[in-house]
Amino acid sequence: MKEPRFLRILLVFLCAGIIVSCDDDDPITPDPTPEPAAPTELMATALSSTSIGLKWVASADVNDADFDAYVLTVTEGANSTEQDVSSFSTSVEVTALTEGTVYTFDLKSRRSDGTLSSVGATVSWAPAARYLLSAGEAIRVYEFASSFGSGLELYNATDDAPGVRKISDEATSVLADIVFDDRDSKLIIGSPTMSAYVNNGTYNNGTTPRVTLIGKVFTDVDSFDEIYDTEALDQSETMAEGTVDFTGFQKGFAFAVKTESGNFAKVLVRPEADGDFLYGATPNQHIIVEVSYQSVADVPYAIFQNPPKVNKPTPDQQAIGVNYNKLPFKPY
Repeated sequence: MKEPRFLRILLVFLCAGIIVSCDDDDPITPDPTPEPAAPTELMATALSSTSIGLKWVASADVNDADFDAYVLTVTEGANSTEQDVSSFSTSVEVTALTEGTVYTFDLKSRRSDGTLSSVGATVSWAPAARYLLSAGEAIRVYEFASSFGSGLELYNATDDAPGVRKISDEATSVLADIVFDDRDSKLIIGSPTMSAYVNNGTYNNGTTPRVTLIGKVFTDVDSFDEIYDTEALDQSETMAEGTVDFTGFQKGFAFAVKTESGNFAKVLVRPEADGDFLYGATPNQHIIVEVSYQSVADVPYAIFQNPPKVNKPTPDQQAIGVNYNKLPFKPY
């Protein structure tokens, strides 16, 4: 029995309608992967003349199943390199660097599909040499009564190390970048020009002291490895001729320095295990220091990423022993 012609025509139109209807359906487009949160509070420290340590606060998304890694970009001038850093890490050491060169570090987060955080945490820093010893021994700066020297030259090119200098000696007193004084039952260290060794602009031997600027003070630290920062050491509101009175300190401390020749440094003063800063016996009691020194002038380690805030010191901040009559203060 033949099908009626109109039925065959109807079936053709119905099939065509189904095909057209299928073609008109929009495909389902998945939502784009949200970018991961960037890490925050990227900070740095100079570990040596060729390496820099970085640390940060982990990304808020670090526990997401698809969080893959951090991506660190290191830039110097027109050159840049990238490296992956484990998602489990909040610190890394960057090596094979050049002393005196400022590097910019940018740290971003990445998901497993390659999606990066649009912005990263950024800091700029330069490596600097560390000196724990001089002539094979701990760096000792002696009390006023000693004949061994109460001054410290932060770096001597001939010795390739810091050196203790006698304030009473005309030839060596002029080399001291900082001086230590234990008279009047106090412990004071800082700029020669602001010390009791200088009267009317000269030492008692008639020589002129070096002009050294003292900056930020880091309290309760026993090693340079504990000092990470994001701030430059050359901000005018934080560096001036001054001294640090550490008479009542119980733990180690460090302070930033700019020498008369324009070299930046940090000086760490560390006590004995019982908290006493004076080692040895009179008349040769001494303090022990370590030095982080930038051999290239006018390189201040770090660069501000944001304009600095200038605040007045609180009573608690004043209590740490910085001479605020001689040294402007910037909180940290």
